[in-house]
Amino acid sequence: MAQSMKPERPPPGPPDTLIVYGVSSDPDMPSLSPYVLKLEVYLKLAKVPYVLSERIAFSSKGKVPWMSYNGEEIADSHFCIDFVKSKFGADLNKGLSAEQLAVSHAFRIMMDEFHFWLNVHFRLYDPDDPIIVRLDPTAPGRRAFKERYDGYMNAQGVGRHSEGQITRLFVDNLKALDALLGQKSFLMGESPTEVDCSVFGFLAAIILYPSKHFDEVMGKDYVLREFPKLYEYSMRIKELTYPNFKM
Repeated sequence: MAQSMKPERPPPGPPDTLIVYGVSSDPDMPSLSPYVLKLEVYLKLAKVPYVLSERIAFSSKGKVPWMSYNGEEIADSHFCIDFVKSKFGADLNKGLSAEQLAVSHAFRIMMDEFHFWLNVHFRLYDPDDPIIVRLDPTAPGRRAFKERYDGYMNAQGVGRHSEGQITRLFVDNLKALDALLGQKSFLMGESPTEVDCSVFGFLAAIILYPSKHFDEVMGKDYVLREFPKLYEYSMRIKELTYPNFKM
């Protein structure tokens, strides 16, 4: 999630405390941002203690999530996870083969850099979408948000496609995830790894936070009917990381 204003720097946190800046301060509620959720799920699965900031503050890159640790600021979910691996030795990918790491990398990029824009399309065109409303409850604010992201999507390319084409691309991604999952508990085997954090961040947007526009096309009921393994997989990760969250 990005913004265009110059970020205001928050005060430094307590020593030896990992502080995560996102869009919510409730540790029992999955974040509305797939990237913040990706980072939080990684930290929870890796059992790395952290504190959610009670104030929303954007990084030096104008984005969330970001982290601070002993005065050091780390921006972008990918680099945050890299920092956690090196600083705390918390590598969920430990034990994966070179081939598994390559597949994980490709699927993470598919979700983070491509599927994100498909998600945005379906969210933006529902004026009452719960995620968009929480980001800005005012109608003028939501219109401005939509106009800004319309421009981003057009530049990226997804915004130039028809509704039917975008739906097909979305479903193709779900089919690829379903095929990779197979009969395994998680994408790379019987234990969750980094790619599961990215994927859950986006599946949660469908399953945990329903939207009228999403539901008409490929919402929770669609996933449950057409991709039951992905639904069960998502619930598995939710129970590991957000057991107190009620859908």
